[in-house]
Amino acid sequence: MECPHSVYTSSCDQLGCKRNSCLLRQLAGYAVFENVTQLDLNQNLVGRKGFAAVLEVVKRSHSIVTLMLANNNLDDPCITSLVNAMPQHPRLTYLDLSGNPIVLPGAKKLALYVKEHSNIRTLLLDQTSVSETLKRIIQARVADNRAQHCI
Repeated sequence: MECPHSVYTSSCDQLGCKRNSCLLRQLAGYAVFENVTQLDLNQNLVGRKGFAAVLEVVKRSHSIVTLMLANNNLDDPCITSLVNAMPQHPRLTYLDLSGNPIVLPGAKKLALYVKEHSNIRTLLLDQTSVSETLKRIIQARVADNRAQHCI
């Protein structure tokens, strides 16, 4: 069975991207994907190619609760890839995408995702290019999700 660390390093090798030392340190503590409950990549600037490698770990980490990806230069195609991977993550409740160049297409994907997946109770979009109107819509849906889980 593959461990998170080896999946990430193999993905980096296949994609020809530099390995993120912060993520390597985090993954070293996980022998199996089931133990991955949090990934903190805030302020790491992984970018599109590096995110593809990160996403290989995220896709297999079905126990993840917290995913912090602020300030990683993730654009709308990255957000689309992330949203497409997340339906397999029913425990994911906290997602930080602040400071990424997300605009209308990515924001629409996120709005639909939080509407269809009530497990998301916190979604941070500070310092993105998402319109204030769409942010309010997304945050209202996230608030509804939180309310559903308090009942």
